[in-house]
Amino acid sequence: MRIIQYSLKVFILGAWFILSPGSFAHTGLSASTPADGAILHQGPDNIHLNFTEAVRLVRVTLHNDSGSEIDLEFNPVAAAQSDFSVEFPALQADSYILQWTILGADSHRVEGEISFTVDPDA
Repeated sequence: MRIIQYSLKVFILGAWFILSPGSFAHTGLSASTPADGAILHQGPDNIHLNFTEAVRLVRVTLHNDSGSEIDLEFNPVAAAQSDFSVEFPALQADSYILQWTILGADSHRVEGEISFTVDPDA
């Protein structure tokens, strides 16, 4: 009888853990402007990042096609929010990769990247 009760408790606990909403959802990027893979006629003044929930944006870097880092003068914001805008310096014709790091409400670190190209002839 004790084995059945113990097994039932383990089953219920396991089902609760597996089916809890937090086990399905991970915070991530829902949209960006420019969008990932965008080809732009001129360099954007900034990038807008929209996340699926309020997060802390702790790191943003921008590299050109040759791997050189572009100075963004980014300062992390202490308050969690879902929308961020990061100013860009004047960007020349090139391909770029923006890498970001966020901390979710549960302090889970998530990293991602967005690529875009500035091509006046496109």
